[in-house]
Amino acid sequence: MLARGDDPRRLEGLVVDQRYRLERWLGSGGMGAVYRAEQLSLQRPVALKLLQSRCRLDYAHQRRFIREARVASTIVHPNVTRVFDFGQSAEGHTYLAMEYLPGQDLSRRLHRGGALDWPRTRSILLQTVAGLRAAHDLGVIHRDVKPSNVFLVKGRDGQPGAVKVLDFGLAKALDPESSLAEALTMADEVMGTAQYMAPERVRGEEADVSSDIYSLGVMTYRMLSGVLPLWGTRGPVFRRLMRRLKEPPPRLQRLVPSLPEAVSALVLRAMARHPDDRFPSLIALAEAIEAIEAGKPHPTPRATWASPTSRPHRLGSGALRSTRPIRIPSGSSSSPSAPSSSGLVRPSRSGPSPS
Repeated sequence: MLARGDDPRRLEGLVVDQRYRLERWLGSGGMGAVYRAEQLSLQRPVALKLLQSRCRLDYAHQRRFIREARVASTIVHPNVTRVFDFGQSAEGHTYLAMEYLPGQDLSRRLHRGGALDWPRTRSILLQTVAGLRAAHDLGVIHRDVKPSNVFLVKGRDGQPGAVKVLDFGLAKALDPESSLAEALTMADEVMGTAQYMAPERVRGEEADVSSDIYSLGVMTYRMLSGVLPLWGTRGPVFRRLMRRLKEPPPRLQRLVPSLPEAVSALVLRAMARHPDDRFPSLIALAEAIEAIEAGKPHPTPRATWASPTSRPHRLGSGALRSTRPIRIPSGSSSSPSAPSSSGLVRPSRSGPSPS
């Protein structure tokens, strides 16, 4: 059993549930650790996620882990990581078995290599949107779209591979009648990562289609500039979160002057403060992305953390640094919108845009 503070490498070599042998620790998150493992019956590599013991004893974490397994296993799409097994061993290990993917997540790529040009950003974004559309078609909102949940599969001969959406542990069903709704609904909570959270979610409103679109906008901003959009550099984190309710995001072309105006406009629309001013669906967003040709690579700015000697801004002097999920008391929820075969379209919100 993996306890908090334990070295996850100590479990390497362990056989889980007489089915999976842990070969190498790959990384850890808030709820558990992920290993490259061998599925003994088929002698094939898999990625095995183990729930930490402290989380196993917490009902909310258990439900979130089960929810991730149920949701991800129902979404079958080339741009979504495939989950094919879930269980608990006699020794108490709760696990989730996924396809093993060589490569790195987008967050690590940005941290090591800095900003991306528009052609590469465009390719990653289109594939991410395609994966999220598969979830939206089932009435499921991801709620935690960010670079660390987007995986870049290593391609052949130095060429980029596929892009996969990861981690549906915070997902939510829009339709309360959905078979997934019971496992996906957590009352009185708003879950997500601070830097990528839409303004309406900061206000405590329910997540919907436009919430994922806003998060995609922030992620695109970071891909192209190498940094997160800043709403001030002083004051508590939550106060700066509140500023985005009244202030537009900084213009992307200030950081990337060579960026085509159409790209900058697309990002700003995705990050609009009011949901009605964003793209109405992922289909509309994909069409807007496809309408902008890949063109020639533009010079990319050097990210503040692109070199080994530099670091992300600290809380008191730059961008929000914490990427841990936060909980904020929720307010009134918007009416759920039923899924359609062509993708979810968010319901129109009444009331004036915040000024």
